[in-house]
Amino acid sequence: SIMHFTKQVPRCLTNQKEKRWDPFVMDVVAGKTVGFVGYGHIAQQSAVLCKALGMRIIACRRGSGGDDVVVPAQTHAPADRLKLFAEADYV
Repeated sequence: SIMHFTKQVPRCLTNQKEKRWDPFVMDVVAGKTVGFVGYGHIAQQSAVLCKALGMRIIACRRGSGGDDVVVPAQTHAPADRLKLFAEADYV
């Protein structure tokens, strides 16, 4: 969904349907921060893709991890999840 909204897919589809050329500047995700609430298998596999796009990874989790596929740059406890929401560009 990050790419869907960053690349403005609904806008592009509407323009295509209406046969309209509407140039616009798309945002870049490299350097942005993505936050995961819960950092289980699915979140870790998503983090692999985000890391490949040059994104910074942060997570909210109960445990300390250990054998993470991608180690988050920062980890928040569930009680501190509002810090994650404030810091992340995407959740």
